[in-house]
Amino acid sequence: MQLITHRFSNRIISRYVFERINQRHVHDVQSESTNNKLEKIVFDFHSSKSQQILSKGIKRNYSQTTQVSKNDGPNYLIGLIAFPILVIGMSIGIAKAQGKDEKELSWKELESIAQKLGIGLPQTQDAEGLKQANSRCFHSAFQACLEGDWNLIDQISPQTLSKLKNTWGHTLLILAAAEGNETVVQNLIKRRIAVDETDYEGNTPLHKAAENGFSHLIPVLCNDYITDLNHQGKNAHHIAIEQGHLPVLHQLIQKKPTSVSFDDGKIKLTLLALCIKHSRKECLDYLLKQPDYRLDEHNAKLGTLLHIAIHFDQFSILKTLLEDPQGNSLLKGHDSEGRDPLAYAAFRGDMETVDFLYNKIGSSKGGNG
Repeated sequence: MQLITHRFSNRIISRYVFERINQRHVHDVQSESTNNKLEKIVFDFHSSKSQQILSKGIKRNYSQTTQVSKNDGPNYLIGLIAFPILVIGMSIGIAKAQGKDEKELSWKELESIAQKLGIGLPQTQDAEGLKQANSRCFHSAFQACLEGDWNLIDQISPQTLSKLKNTWGHTLLILAAAEGNETVVQNLIKRRIAVDETDYEGNTPLHKAAENGFSHLIPVLCNDYITDLNHQGKNAHHIAIEQGHLPVLHQLIQKKPTSVSFDDGKIKLTLLALCIKHSRKECLDYLLKQPDYRLDEHNAKLGTLLHIAIHFDQFSILKTLLEDPQGNSLLKGHDSEGRDPLAYAAFRGDMETVDFLYNKIGSSKGGNG
């Protein structure tokens, strides 16, 4: 994969640079010395000093290209912007690939692990063989953890064991947390095995413990991972609410309340809004009793919590919100378009909610009268 990436990026950059030369967007590139510099940028792109070469090469070449015709001006500016962006993008992609390679176990490392664990490896050392070898080592090492054979585990360096991952990218520590095994979790943390690793989706051990409802692990894992977000931008609080694990949420809130919103791509959702979206009434009731969460919070786009309940078709949650003594105050709130909850329900064609809110507003006015 890395070789393919190198060839692809070289081909893209080479074609771009020489098209710039042939099209004569920059008159100064006609000189032989400048051509050589541009070629050096291309062919030294993946050397160990690629970043220095690129930064110096770009600065040197673009500082010399001062004469541009009126017709070529816009094209020159586009090229001036596009080329560095292209280079940076390629550099980031290659850096990620190299970082991944550094975290993957080599065949020699797997042989060393297998020898200490007393297991055999496949005969072939191709990609499939490497995958099978990694799987065997992982499951054997995890079995040793489950059996409490820590003398055997201690024969292998923590750095090496930290690289072991299963098919889903779970480390030994993440899998132990996902299964709720506190003894294994504590022993792995004590040995600093895979404490800084995540799975392929960016989940930490705390994410997996929260997902599976293992509240007893929250105090053990909170100190290391309480603020971490996965690749979707979710922390453990968000996941606990999505899964409806109130005991987990309680442990997390007691350890550290959070105001971090989850961005679902369209709307930023607070913990209260997430409770509404996923119809987690118990979690919602619990949060509203905590000092850091308020019934009158306002979403910049959707409006009040009533608007959010209407938006996600959560009629039962809407009724729950209005059962609160302060719930009637939400009836006067507005969204970004200036609509109160009744108007928003009508806009969405939600007649059940329209009827309910209309009657609720009428009864509240009658009570005030």
